[in-house]
Amino acid sequence: MGLLSLAMWGGTAIKVAPHISSAELGQAWFGFFIILAIAVAWHTLAPSSYTRWRTPAVAYLRIQLFAIPFNFSTRVFDALAPDVATGRGAIVHNTFQMFMSIRIALLNFNSMGWRVPFRLHMVLQALNIAILIFFGLHNYCASKLLTSPELGTLAASVHNAMALMVMVFVPSTAILVPIVAYTQRVALLLFSWATLGWLMPTLLLLPEQDAAGTRTNGAAGAAAGPLTVLGDFVEAWLRQLKPGRRRDAEARAAWAEAAGQVLPTTFSRVLHWWALMLVTWGACCSVSSLFTQPGGTPA
Repeated sequence: MGLLSLAMWGGTAIKVAPHISSAELGQAWFGFFIILAIAVAWHTLAPSSYTRWRTPAVAYLRIQLFAIPFNFSTRVFDALAPDVATGRGAIVHNTFQMFMSIRIALLNFNSMGWRVPFRLHMVLQALNIAILIFFGLHNYCASKLLTSPELGTLAASVHNAMALMVMVFVPSTAILVPIVAYTQRVALLLFSWATLGWLMPTLLLLPEQDAAGTRTNGAAGAAAGPLTVLGDFVEAWLRQLKPGRRRDAEARAAWAEAAGQVLPTTFSRVLHWWALMLVTWGACCSVSSLFTQPGGTPA
C-alpha cells in the first residue's frame, strides 16, 4: 500500500510540476516524503513499532495529506484537469476530471487503503471533507473546468434531475435548486463530497453484524456514553442503506422488527436511499447560499 501511494502521489506531483509554483511543488514533495517516512520506511524498518502505533500514525497521515495547501491550489486543479471536453462523451470525461480534481479518488483511496477503526474513520473522513470545503471550495470553483459552460450545464442538469426525482412527493423541492451558476457549482461539489467522498467509502467499510445486532469487529459492550449511542445510531442507519450478505440481511431484519417496521426490506431500503438523497441534496443546496463568490458577487 505504501509503495502504491508513493507512486500515485509522486505521479501527480510530476504531472502538475510544469504548471505550478515552486512552493506548491515543494508542498507536493513534502506529502511524498510523509508517505515515504510513515507508510514505507517505518513500516519496513520497524514493523513492531509501526504495528503498535499504526492507528495514530495512519490517522495523522490521512489528515496531513489533505491539510497540505497544495491540495487547494487552482493551478494544481487546472493541471489535473487541463482541458474541457466537448461533443459526444464530454459529460463522462468532464465528470471524471472533476471527481479526480476535487479529491474524490484520494478520499476513497486513503480510507480504503489506510484503514482505521470504523468510527474513527467516520470522523477522519468528515474532517478531510471539511478541510476541502473551507480551504479548497472557492479555488476549485474558480478553475477552468468548473467555470466552463459544459460544467455549468452538468451542474444544472444534476440539480434539475434531483428536483424532478423528489418533487413528485415533495412539490416545493424545486425552490431548493440554486439559481446562480456559482452556487450551483458549490452545491454540486458539496453533494459529491457528501455522497461519494463520505458515504460511499463509509458504507464499504461498514463492519459486519450478526443477527442479534452485535458487531463482529470487537466492539466492547461497556456502559454506553453519548458518543457511543450516536455511533450506534449512525451504524444502524447505515445498515439500512447497504445491501449485503445474508448475515447483514438478518441483522437488518432483526433491527427492523425491533423498531416495529412492517415494510419489505427492499422497499424500505429504497425509501431510505430516496430520503437520504433528498435530505443530502437539499442540505447542500441550502448551505451553498452561504458561500459568497470571491470578489463580492453574491453566490
